[in-house]
Amino acid sequence: MKSSRTLLKADLIGATQRMRDTLSMVFQGPAKGLCAFADGAEANMVIVDVDGVGAVAAWEKYRTEHPGRPAVALSVKDEGIAHAEGVLVKPIKMQAFTAVLERLSAKLGEGAARKSAPNQPVPVASPAVAAAPKAKDVEPSTQKVPVLDLELERTVTHSLKPVQPPSPKDYSDVCGSAADIDIGNDTQARSVLMTLEGRLFGKLQKAVAEAERTRQAVKVSLMQKLLFVIDPNRRMIRVALDDEMLKRMCKRDFPDSAIDVRLVDGESPEVGGFYFASTQALLWKVAAWTYSGKLPSDTNLNERVYLRHWPNLTRLLELPDAMRISALIAGQPMRLTHVSEALGIPQRHVFAYYSSANAIGLMGASKRATDYLIEPPPAPVEQGNRRLFGQVMRHLRRFLS
Repeated sequence: MKSSRTLLKADLIGATQRMRDTLSMVFQGPAKGLCAFADGAEANMVIVDVDGVGAVAAWEKYRTEHPGRPAVALSVKDEGIAHAEGVLVKPIKMQAFTAVLERLSAKLGEGAARKSAPNQPVPVASPAVAAAPKAKDVEPSTQKVPVLDLELERTVTHSLKPVQPPSPKDYSDVCGSAADIDIGNDTQARSVLMTLEGRLFGKLQKAVAEAERTRQAVKVSLMQKLLFVIDPNRRMIRVALDDEMLKRMCKRDFPDSAIDVRLVDGESPEVGGFYFASTQALLWKVAAWTYSGKLPSDTNLNERVYLRHWPNLTRLLELPDAMRISALIAGQPMRLTHVSEALGIPQRHVFAYYSSANAIGLMGASKRATDYLIEPPPAPVEQGNRRLFGQVMRHLRRFLS
């Protein structure tokens, strides 16, 4: 029998206004006729953004008020969530989103059909009783009682060693070990801000900016020892010391006169012992080692921030929870302390990520209305479709701005 479907009437928990606006456009477009918004008693399902601050607690309360109401969870974590009919990982693929809604609609439709159908007696068939096999019909091999080889069991058991869980990775070089702060406490808030006075990273940033401005190579020296040569045309930096030495230098203060930044006259100096690093990769890791879980001095902790675009994490120094943080703040601008709360991670992990991403220009203050809740579709091939897609995207940007 063809299954009937029910129009889904969705309540929302933990969603920002931008997310609500985005879903509203989805319900008027790809999911039109499948799902619409409703509140409270009118709703027959709920969509929960479990990454929202306080969303999990709000959902628990909602479930006590509306027991049995199915839920679809949105999360940056790719893992099962209790009491959810489906979990969609951000950024959400539209095909996956509509598939979950269609499945839930069909399920609710079948439930409604069963309730409305008249009760009919169900015929009960008499169970067929199979004749028990005679002893002579049983294969002799099946009548043998297995004998346990105790010596073998002892040997195998003694050879097995308990699996030890892997030791947690030490990220103190990039995150420090500071406890979380209360941003409402001015003293605590100031304690996580850091100036670059006397730090090598501050000079390196200025050297990169100067190289970009002049389109000429710039060298950085410490007490007349050459450390870096920035090549703006290749977007590469030649580095004259290994990572362990560089890490130690990032954590020291130097007199301002000890570090020299100047344009390279003529050809870049050819000095032995150099290795090449991309400008972004070097700035990212030097920032991480320098700030070590703190924030640039001009950071506003009360301001919501977002990720301009995803960093290439496979080519950058590893930071704890970098993938999860990227997914969350690309999807919705948030305060840094709220990112920590939403993901259940220490603030220093978020601060370390922000400082490194900010060093390569990936962070921005939230003055935009775009919300990457839904993953954008692939670019259409045909010219006519491309023009139509462009018109739709321009309309959405006007709607969200």
